[in-house]
Amino acid sequence: MEPSTRSRFVRRGVTTLLFLALAATLALGQNVVVGSGSTYAGAGTYNVKGNITNSGVAGATSVSGTVNLTGTSAQTIGTATNGAINFGTLKATAISVKTFAVNSTVSAAIDITSAGGTQFSIGAKKLTLQGTIANTGGAAAPYVFNTSGAEVDYAGTAASTQNIWAGAYDKLTLTGGAGATAFSLLGDVTVANTLAHSGATPLGVNNNLTLSAGYTFAAISTVAAGKALTLGTTGSIATVTDVAATGSIVNGSGALTITTLTDNHGTITALANGGAITFTNAATNTKDIVGGAGLVTFSNTLAHSTGTITSGAGGVTFAGSPTLTSSAVITSAAGKLSFNDAIVGTSGTISLTGTGSADFASSFTTVPTLSFATGTTVTYSGSTAGQVIADVNYGYLTLKNSTKSWTLAAARTISNNLDVQASSGTTVGGSFDLNVSGNISLASNLTKSANAVAFANAASAVSGAGEIVGSVTRTHTFAASTDYTFNNASTLVNASVPGGLTSFTLKSEPGQNPTGYSLGHTVNRKFTHSYTKTATFTADVRLAYVSGEVGGAAEARLRDFQGGIVKANKLTGTYTRQAAGGGFGYVKLAALTDAILTSGSELALDDRFNVFTSIASAAWDVNATWDENAVPAASDEVVIANNFPVSIPDAYAASALSVTINATSTGLTVGGGTSGSLGVGTGGLVNNNTGTGLTVANGASVTITGADLTNNGAITNNGTITVTQ
Repeated sequence: MEPSTRSRFVRRGVTTLLFLALAATLALGQNVVVGSGSTYAGAGTYNVKGNITNSGVAGATSVSGTVNLTGTSAQTIGTATNGAINFGTLKATAISVKTFAVNSTVSAAIDITSAGGTQFSIGAKKLTLQGTIANTGGAAAPYVFNTSGAEVDYAGTAASTQNIWAGAYDKLTLTGGAGATAFSLLGDVTVANTLAHSGATPLGVNNNLTLSAGYTFAAISTVAAGKALTLGTTGSIATVTDVAATGSIVNGSGALTITTLTDNHGTITALANGGAITFTNAATNTKDIVGGAGLVTFSNTLAHSTGTITSGAGGVTFAGSPTLTSSAVITSAAGKLSFNDAIVGTSGTISLTGTGSADFASSFTTVPTLSFATGTTVTYSGSTAGQVIADVNYGYLTLKNSTKSWTLAAARTISNNLDVQASSGTTVGGSFDLNVSGNISLASNLTKSANAVAFANAASAVSGAGEIVGSVTRTHTFAASTDYTFNNASTLVNASVPGGLTSFTLKSEPGQNPTGYSLGHTVNRKFTHSYTKTATFTADVRLAYVSGEVGGAAEARLRDFQGGIVKANKLTGTYTRQAAGGGFGYVKLAALTDAILTSGSELALDDRFNVFTSIASAAWDVNATWDENAVPAASDEVVIANNFPVSIPDAYAASALSVTINATSTGLTVGGGTSGSLGVGTGGLVNNNTGTGLTVANGASVTITGADLTNNGAITNNGTITVTQ
């Protein structure tokens, strides 16, 4: 109801003007009629048994003093569609329903002095209360404020606390006034429609306050112990001074924004399907904050001590640096904890249970207690190079955005998968194993500077374009004829005869020269292997490399190169080369027995060794003589095949790693009569031919260095044969 300096009471069906003397008490009979132009002043009392009507009055009517509604039958205050009526003090002194038909203001007090079913009903109108509200008569249902369209505005002006009547409201407005110091709830309050709180007068939630629709709060002083502020749809709270111990703020389906949280000693929580909660400037939290389906966001720093912040399905985001002290806990069983800045504090706990997850965008300034269950996921997403990974065990671990580092102070376990994404190359230091129970995906390299990345699960695999630089150990039963990945997706060990193989370690060091490295021949990568077995095994070993490590070597001729010695076993299988900068080439070392694949020795790849078998009866220095369509060199093995004898012409110096003359060939002739030579390396010379065998012409020579001359046939020597160690 709007205040005014003039009012009119009109008696329905009567046109007689009644003058009311406000200086004295005047008892009226039935309805009251007031004419236009009248004013009412003074502190007197008006006893009205009938209706108060202002038919035809467009403006507001003001009546000072006290108006007592004494009717025992229903009474109406004002005439619908007409101006507001403003009262000083308004009382219901007899049992009946008193219904407001116009907006009204009560500046001093509203009261019900009679018992029974007496009530004020404001219908769909607005009632503004600037003073006190009471029920001194103890009526069972004194005020009806929840009819559709009803609004009660508490706009107290006295320098004291204004009480808010307990019960149900349709719409509740708290505007306060120039002098009111606080709002207080006389009992539990529910609001079906909106609640709007403005001005400087704070609300103390000293009883339960439940909202079903939108809301705005200017300032909440305290949510009292054992009391709850339960919120409906989207709304905001400018300031919360404190939530007392066992007090609570409960968010419903809408989004809640709390601009300033001075302190929380109780619980701020969202229902399971609750909306987002945003703390724009949260200062301290010493109790519990629980999220729901919506995201909980701390936009600024937060000092968090003895309470627990629990993520719901919507997750919790810390945009600033949270400071954890004392027994503070931040936890999630399903949602995601996002830490966008450094975590400060040497105590407190961050824990993940169930399927909870956490994302750390910064290194830890200090490390609190961290606990991550096996089904949880932790992501390090820092964009600054060298982000430090906390040294604990993980469930799933994802690394992305930039390089990382991790120093192990003990053996650590990743219970599920490790995902190293692009640009997130990671160095793992410390003399302890990193045990991975799941798979490793590598878009960037993982460097293990000491010990090994260890797989105890036979099903674990390595995939992606990156690799593990360093050692990979598998400690499980090796099934026959099964591919097991090691340092990258193309590095495999496949044991056709496992022979009780219980562990196999392969160390891959890209950019490291193996012993006996030869520029232009040896791939610039060093492999070292070791194993534990109970019987003889046979395995294929596939060694991978990147194209830039090949140098001038011919990939088609790459062979097993162990400990600086080019081995005599020719490799089988295929090799691939990916586009520059992507993927691995590989060669397959086939059917290596443990006697050949000596534990602890080096493995490398070299193109100096090949097996050259004669396919024509011709001279040594002719390409067409050999199956490789090239002339053998000092690192190649030569076989003089049956029916295809070979001759070394005068003045030509031939060389080979080894030479074998087959039994039914017509032999090898060195020199055309006056010169020619053959140098044989560590593979030696074996003559199995009993016919022509080996013939050394006058002036020609054969020199075998570091190996044997084995003769199982015929040798004709008219020159010089030298065997030297």
